[in-house]
Amino acid sequence: MLKKYFNANILSERKGKTMDNRLKKLRLEKNISQQKLANEIGVTRQAISLFEKGEREPRLETWIKLAKYFDVPKEYLQGSMSYSEYKKLKESRDKTFYYVDKIEKIMSKMLKEPNKSEKYTKEIYREFDSIKKELENMQNFRQ
Repeated sequence: MLKKYFNANILSERKGKTMDNRLKKLRLEKNISQQKLANEIGVTRQAISLFEKGEREPRLETWIKLAKYFDVPKEYLQGSMSYSEYKKLKESRDKTFYYVDKIEKIMSKMLKEPNKSEKYTKEIYREFDSIKKELENMQNFRQ
């Protein structure tokens, strides 16, 4: 019961007016104009200006386009995820990509050396376990 109360308060604080999106900060870090960003994601420059000032809320599809453009989670862009949370999530995502790359290399070796397929299969399963662990970390993190 107490846990639900604290979780509800945390969520309501995140949805409050004090929460600022990071759109302007990220745009300036990339050194791009409002017009260029607007053209890239298919909205007007005026819409970008209003989004940055918090005077207009982007639609979900626009948040998703912005997040993909800046390569950040939508929640980080919206301001509901801290920088440290974002870094942890990004680190897990990067590790997952690293393990996928390793699996591709192992599979390549396996195709060249079919007589060692048992050895390579064990390596692949090890890497899959690592991926599973990172995905669980990401899932736990987002709850």
